[in-house]
This record gives sequence, structure tokens and C-alpha cells, in this order.
Amino acid sequence: MVEVLAFDEIRVRYRPQRRRAVAHIITNLLVGEALSTYLAEVATASVPGDDQARFLATVREDLALVSPPRLAGLGVTRQQLGRWLALDA
Repeated sequence: MVEVLAFDEIRVRYRPQRRRAVAHIITNLLVGEALSTYLAEVATASVPGDDQARFLATVREDLALVSPPRLAGLGVTRQQLGRWLALDA
């Protein structure tokens, strides 16, 4: 029997936008209001209205779960992540 895994269409469809947003947030040390403003701008510019809330939720989830093993392909160093995590604490 084959087990079907859940498929998160928003995560897959907007993967490049999510990854760019996460990298930008970390490398530019965005937290608080600056982070929220940036995310709203990204969502408005690159995601259709019906998908924006779910897109924002996935980016926020990515940020909440970010760790050194998840940095692959983001262009973010461990040091940059450490500085951002210290600000976001």
C-alpha cells in the first residue's frame, strides 16, 4: 500500500518567493514592524490576493523553524542567522 503525504500547494507554488523572503529577512536583520512591513510588501507584489494569507503563514512558519541545517540554498551564513536569532529573541 502506498501512503500519500500531505501536499502544501502554497509551499510548493511560492517556494522561490518564500526562500528569497526568508533570506532577505535574515540578512537584513528584519524583526518586528520592519519584518511585518516587508512581508506585506512581498506578498502584495508577488502573490495573488487569494493566496497571500497562506503565503504569509508559511513564511512565518519557515522563520519560526529556521536553523543551521535549513540554511542550505538560502545564501545565509550561520553567523547571519545567529545575529538575526539574537535580535528576534
